[in-house]
Amino acid sequence: MHGMIDLLFMTPEFSERRLLLPRPENTVRLQLTIGCVKPKEFEKSLSLKGIMVDYSAKDLLKNKKFPVLMHEKDFEMIIADVAEMKIRSENPTTREIYNKANTYGWASLHESAPVHAALKYKEHLIGKDVHFATEQIDSSLGHPHILAIKTFNKVPYLTGVPAHPDKRWGPKDKFAFAIRKLSMI
Repeated sequence: MHGMIDLLFMTPEFSERRLLLPRPENTVRLQLTIGCVKPKEFEKSLSLKGIMVDYSAKDLLKNKKFPVLMHEKDFEMIIADVAEMKIRSENPTTREIYNKANTYGWASLHESAPVHAALKYKEHLIGKDVHFATEQIDSSLGHPHILAIKTFNKVPYLTGVPAHPDKRWGPKDKFAFAIRKLSMI
């Protein structure tokens, strides 16, 4: 069967073994290295690459709780349409999307991953409008958001998107997740 993963995985957050579901067919996999960049430096780096940063993204990057990785981390990222994830609800919630991703062996990304992805894969992401599945970051008004890379007039920009657990998403919305490392048990 196409995309069937027949390995079991064990991660610290899961104390049980789980069989992974077949991976959706129309997904994009990308290698990414993140870390060692402070949020203050993100906006400057994006601007130098021709990537706009809107007000909502600036607001999230300025949040004192925005986490910084002190060491580099390599991982594989996957981008999938909500419809390809085969969630029963036509317009699933953020919670349903994250839960379904878990069944594929996908995990939340670090909050800085959208910036690093934009810098490395700018040309690939133009026109894709990708939402990055991270832990939600509170805006200055206290509302949970995630970062997304969208395109306006062929110019990519980083934006903050409301993402409370019950927010509904459309079938054409795209999400990026980290792929968990698999091991034989």
